Amino acid sequence: MVSNKDIDRILAKLNDFNQSFYFTHEIISLNSLPFLDTLVKVRDNFTFSFSIYREPTHSDRYLHFKSNHPLCHKISVIDSLVYWALTVCDEDLIDREFKHIKKYKT
Repeated sequence: MVSNKDIDRILAKLNDFNQSFYFTHEIISLNSLPFLDTLVKVRDNFTFSFSIYREPTHSDRYLHFKSNHPLCHKISVIDSLVYWALTVCDEDLIDREFKHIKKYKT
């Protein structure tokens, strides 16, 4: 088992290697771990569940439909959110994500 001290030491070495970018790490809590805008949960039977992860500071503000932008840009916002839900979420969580998308439509 790797201790927190070892993790901190490894991160310090990685971050000293190149100053152009910075490595961080997440500790799993409540059987879930955010990774690249995806929330990975470990189920009781040790399988994984995937859903959309939004930072606590996420505002759910997107391109307003009445704004002066081309229609194709406005449609692409919805298309990308739906595509994201379909490709990331487990089947049992897709409806919840679609409800979230509909809730914040503008």
